[in-house]
Amino acid sequence: MSMKCPNCQSDLSKGIYKEIAVETCAKCQGMWFDTQEVDQLEDTVFDQDEFKGSMITNIRNGDKKCPKCEAKMKQFDYRWEDLILDFCPTGDGYWLDKEEEKKIIEIITQEAKDTGRKLSAERKWNTTLKGFQSPSFISKIKDMIGL
Repeated sequence: MSMKCPNCQSDLSKGIYKEIAVETCAKCQGMWFDTQEVDQLEDTVFDQDEFKGSMITNIRNGDKKCPKCEAKMKQFDYRWEDLILDFCPTGDGYWLDKEEEKKIIEIITQEAKDTGRKLSAERKWNTTLKGFQSPSFISKIKDMIGL
């Protein structure tokens, strides 16, 4: 039995998106990602999970049915952003409406840039702190205050 689109009930067909096997709807252009495949999508631009934070926030009831098990899906805010996605509460996967996969890529690309800036600032701050601890710096401070 083929999976049905949770939006328009059209048959989903197998496809590839960024080298990930997904099921797609030709009519509404939504995509079904199995559970691990959203992480794979994120990893196409940023694969450092320890810096990504929570993917699922603010869970609430949705009105779509899972194309795999037909359970009523839940919705969540994706990574505290203004992007609401649907997921199967039994763990089958995620439904992304048209263009939502592109929004995920945009959000994760920005997260990668922000993380790079944060790590660079931390490295500079650590170097500065080490300079404060050097004997020459301490001698200069003592000279300035007359010790």
